[in-house]
Amino acid sequence: MKGRYCLMCLLAAAMLLCCLVFGVAVAEEAQTTKIVIIANKTVTTDSISKKDLKKIFLGSKKTLAGGVRIFPVVLKSSDTHKTFLKTFIGKSDNAFQNYWKKLLFTGKSRMPQVFVSEEELIAFVNRTRGTIGYVSSRPATDGVITLEIKD
Repeated sequence: MKGRYCLMCLLAAAMLLCCLVFGVAVAEEAQTTKIVIIANKTVTTDSISKKDLKKIFLGSKKTLAGGVRIFPVVLKSSDTHKTFLKTFIGKSDNAFQNYWKKLLFTGKSRMPQVFVSEEELIAFVNRTRGTIGYVSSRPATDGVITLEIKD
């Protein structure tokens, strides 16, 4: 009887561990797939590498294929913004802001324009040449293209 109880406890613990591991994997996948990179239609590429995306949003890459000057725009602190930073930039919101403040105060670059809502960001990207940003779902608006993210 006691052995059977211990076996049942071990099975329950194993099932719980499997659920936790699977749940974390699903949550990480959901975070990665819910971010959509958008750009103005003047951007002449249909994909971007994670490496180039990081360089653009950290200010070290200023042009894309074809010589198009590129300007990153970001969302104000939100779940989408935090997921984007964690997934593609490898920084927290505070670290990202401090990084840009340092560039700003040393005169090396301007901070990306910040938008409160995805709708405002999409509208700006739609009308502003060379802009690139991110949203949490596919935008349904003319003038904005989505970029496939390559590893």
